[in-house]
Amino acid sequence: MEKQYILGLDGGGTKTDAALCMVDGTLVKRVVGGPSSITGRSVDDVRNTLEEVIGKVTMDYGGPDCIDACYAGISGGGLPGNRQLFHEMLKEILPSCPHIANGTDAVNVLSAGIGSGNGIIAIAGTGASIFARVNGEMHQVSGWGYLLGDEGSGYDLGRRALMKALYCMDGRGGSTSLFALCENKAGVPLREYVPALYRMDAKTEIASFAPILLEAAALGDAVAMAEVNAAASDMAHAILTADQMIRGKCAVMGGSIWKNQLYQDLVQHHLGAEFKMIFIDLPPVYGAVVEAAGLLGFSCAHSFKENFRSTLHLMNENN
Repeated sequence: MEKQYILGLDGGGTKTDAALCMVDGTLVKRVVGGPSSITGRSVDDVRNTLEEVIGKVTMDYGGPDCIDACYAGISGGGLPGNRQLFHEMLKEILPSCPHIANGTDAVNVLSAGIGSGNGIIAIAGTGASIFARVNGEMHQVSGWGYLLGDEGSGYDLGRRALMKALYCMDGRGGSTSLFALCENKAGVPLREYVPALYRMDAKTEIASFAPILLEAAALGDAVAMAEVNAAASDMAHAILTADQMIRGKCAVMGGSIWKNQLYQDLVQHHLGAEFKMIFIDLPPVYGAVVEAAGLLGFSCAHSFKENFRSTLHLMNENN
């Protein structure tokens, strides 16, 4: 019987992770390439990236024609226009693949954590977004970008740090270590830094101040602690709102901000002790592989996950 291969793609603003697997979860090849998020990049650039990554990951197995099912979870790929764009792009790159699906990269993290069933994914990185998956459909709650939301994100935490530092500087707020910490990171007086900030990539720059707020809070700064707690409360509120669609009392957590124990503990406090926070123990591309297997009707049982884990471990050891 001819072997069947499935392809999972996890794409973002910095890299694209591609995993070629057999239908039992065995990882046969993994390739990491350039960014595939459509934000700030041309359609041609994104298409070239996907074509290159797919070509490299399949080159030892007959090329793109070997793939029986593909799922691509890409940052920004859940928006209707982008979803259609990526789907057409993938059909062009994989003309012989009978099963192709795609969407947001949040699906990858969610499926890596709980499989392909109903559930909640709460992402807290530079930005933030929360989705509830109900019968295969993703419903967004919060995370409407840094201009209108991103509560509980790195951007939100960094903005809070800078605002309270400025409040302290101009006398609107109480004394806080945030003023000295932010000014030290800025490398210039805040009075000079703020006008320059408006000429930068403000979202990324402001998010880089998140560790300062978390550090100050951990060291006992009351102003910083109040701000971290407020951000954690906003995140928890969005998660609990999403849970009204699921009633599962659990969510998969993705993104770098969850690595901070103080933030994690504060969100848990606002969620309640009975609410379970799930942290994935495999890369998000595994979730894309789970979705690809589902397109062929395969259930990703415990053995599927362990096959992927063991072959990934072996691959990492040999590289």
